[in-house]
Amino acid sequence: MSLPFELQRLLPQALDVLRYLGTGDGGATTEQIMQGTGLSERTSLKAIRNLVTRYFLEMPEQGHYRLTETGWQAVQDLRAYDGETPQVPAPPTEIPDVWVESSAEQTLRHARRLSVFLPSEFVIGSTAILRVGFDAPSDNQTPLIQTGRVILRLNGVYCDVDPSERPLEVVGSTPAGPVRFRVTPYREGVVRLKLEVFQLGAGQELLPVGGMYFDQNVASFPTPLSAELQTLGALVGLFPGDDF
Repeated sequence: MSLPFELQRLLPQALDVLRYLGTGDGGATTEQIMQGTGLSERTSLKAIRNLVTRYFLEMPEQGHYRLTETGWQAVQDLRAYDGETPQVPAPPTEIPDVWVESSAEQTLRHARRLSVFLPSEFVIGSTAILRVGFDAPSDNQTPLIQTGRVILRLNGVYCDVDPSERPLEVVGSTPAGPVRFRVTPYREGVVRLKLEVFQLGAGQELLPVGGMYFDQNVASFPTPLSAELQTLGALVGLFPGDDF
């Protein structure tokens, strides 16, 4: 069996990271990945960034990475290529229901994919446009009883973000957005951005419902990567109504 084309495009060290994550539950910290693969910190971060930008990994919280659905499929493809019998269970084809614990009971959420469309690389002193929105929901999801009113909040280190917040309404079974953020980095290297999602309740209270972190390389001058676009994503659980 030949290696699938999408995997041929990855760094060899990125394949090592996929193999390592495939031996567990699909998630690990940067330090665990370094120890598990034997890669140096610099090489590990480069491999992780390669996987995140191609949506094999996502970073649901700072310093912790996990395989996406695409990443799980890549692990199975690698096992087949390596001559092993695929033993890693594939994730469900449909996005699972999202549950949240409350003090009294569990509340079923409406799961939506939050997507960020942005350049593959930033350029120091140059403003990049980030487009953020929600994909249409998968089938058999808990329906939205009322319009989900959310606030998207973006901030980062070593860069200016304008504006820092954007409101967005999520309706029914259609995509929502995108809204635009302008990010201007003022330091070369890597900047870390944090995108948070808050849902507005009946009492006008903002409740955090998800988000993601992502790292972006900042070049000193434009490169082919700064003209290339990428999409990052994470799963967010919205309350079906506004009576929470």
